[in-house]
Parts: sequence; C-alpha cells; structure tokens
Amino acid sequence: MDNRGSAREGVQALIAAGHRRIRVVSGDFIASDRARQRFEGYRDAMRAHGLEAAPALCLPTHTASNADQIGALAAGPDAPTAFFCTNDLLAIGVISDLKRLGLRVPRDISVLGYDGIALGALVEPALASVVQPNTEIGERAVARLLRRFGHAATGATDTADAESARVTLLPHGLRLGGTVAAPA
Repeated sequence: MDNRGSAREGVQALIAAGHRRIRVVSGDFIASDRARQRFEGYRDAMRAHGLEAAPALCLPTHTASNADQIGALAAGPDAPTAFFCTNDLLAIGVISDLKRLGLRVPRDISVLGYDGIALGALVEPALASVVQPNTEIGERAVARLLRRFGHAATGATDTADAESARVTLLPHGLRLGGTVAAPA
C-alpha cells in the first residue's frame, strides 16, 4: 500500500466534507512505520489545503479506553471536528470513548479509520475508512514467500532476490458515510 498517498486521500475526503480541524490518533510511531507514513499523508493533505497540521495523539493501546486523552482534545477551544485514526481498531476505540463522553458520531464529530477491516461494518454507524485490500495483500505475500522458498530449494537465488526487491503497490479504496459527515 501507498500508506502516505492513501492517507492523504482519506484526509482530503474529510476536508471536502467541510472539516478544517482534523486531528490524528495513532499508535506509537516507533512501533509502526505505517502509522508514521499515514501521519505524513495527513500532513500533506492539510498543507495542500492551507490548513494547520496538528501533532498526532499517540495512544499506548488500541483496545483500552483512552477517554481522558480523547476528552481533553474534544473539549478544548480548538476541538477537532474530525479524527483520522491510523487504523480501524483505534477508530473503533475512539468512537467508543466519544460515546462515553456524550458525543455523537458523526453528528458532533466525525471519525475516519484506516484498514477497512470487516469489524468496521458492524459498528453503528458503520466505520468510514481508507480500505486496503487485506485479502490480496495476504495472498500476494504468501505467494511471494512460497516462490522464494521454491527458489531457495533449487538454488536459484538470483531470481528470488530480484523478485523480493520488486515492490507491488495495491490499490486502496474509501468507504465514506457512516462515521463521517459534514461538521455541525
């Protein structure tokens, strides 16, 4: 995936919906190069539209409540009208925290995730997300690994090395609506 480019496109969709104060919620940048790339895509989109990019809110866990941190952002004088989360599990957690704080998604604040996991379609409203082709990513990774093992077994390392050096970018999509609406 082009994590930076696809994140830029997702944030541009938030901007097109009318959002100007967008914050990024991420896991630890040290643990995920994808999260860093997605944050850079956010910054690219904000700059391209003359908007100020805010620092990311890096949360220590994807599955526990972070209501204190989310509440502090949502109640501040420059409260965001939208959150862009660098993965869908974070987005689902943010939505849960916002509901605990008495905020309605997307009426009061929009949330856009990244991954397009099936679980996102089960939350109410359905999670808006930058969708990556997870099944195809897995299929291609396994096929490449099997080819590499096959080449290693036959001693054909030149072809295997060339194959592993080639980068294939798969297309992404956007699933909008659901948790994304125009700001109140």
